[in-house]
Amino acid sequence: MNVLRGKIKQIQTVNELSRIEIDLHGHTFVSLVIDIGSFGEIAIGSAVTLLFKEAEVLIGTKESTVSASNAFVSVIKKITQGKILSEVIFDFEGVEIISLITTSSLQRLQIEAGKEFLWFIKANEVTLQKGAK
Repeated sequence: MNVLRGKIKQIQTVNELSRIEIDLHGHTFVSLVIDIGSFGEIAIGSAVTLLFKEAEVLIGTKESTVSASNAFVSVIKKITQGKILSEVIFDFEGVEIISLITTSSLQRLQIEAGKEFLWFIKANEVTLQKGAK
């Protein structure tokens, strides 16, 4: 599980759906939350932990244009290549972000450690947890 810690900088709610912007060391990360009221007390400036699965982190070239709000260019720190699946580890502001992709995609994109690539995750795949542990 990927884990990032940040602070809420904006909350926009329409009906039961909330779009929450989180500041992560100067980067903006977005999460979509259904029924924010069940989340308890939450406000701008609140510390939160973001959680998302490795299989939800997609990779593209630095030049890729994607619709995901959460799209960041980072250096690839390490690759563990398997026969079917490969693990790609990014260095995002000193935090490791892990992506699990097919080995055929790894080869097709010519992904290598030390190179910069785009990693992204759709806002609806991000889970928030109150407080930064």
